[in-house]
Amino acid sequence: MWGAIQVAKSLSSDKRVVCIFVDSLRNYITKFVSDDWLLENNILEQKKYDEKYIDNPKIKLFGEDSKVSEVKMIPVTAISCTTTVQECLNELDNQKTDMVNIF
Repeated sequence: MWGAIQVAKSLSSDKRVVCIFVDSLRNYITKFVSDDWLLENNILEQKKYDEKYIDNPKIKLFGEDSKVSEVKMIPVTAISCTTTVQECLNELDNQKTDMVNIF
């Protein structure tokens, strides 16, 4: 933020600075982050995950009786980190999705 303020000070009044901040989810982690995401990011231990989902006879895994070819997939678009915000928004709208991979 400090850097953005310093840059903004050197710009004329008709210019804007846009900052995109990564949210670590620290404040929300117990509210909506999926256990799959927690496991993939080494926040949830595999043993606890297995106890809750894999080894629990009451849990029916999503699609456990389905074939991969029967599961409806949503394509995820990959965009370059040099893509403008407007181009990204256009791509999200075109693809009817709310997520993109950035490389």
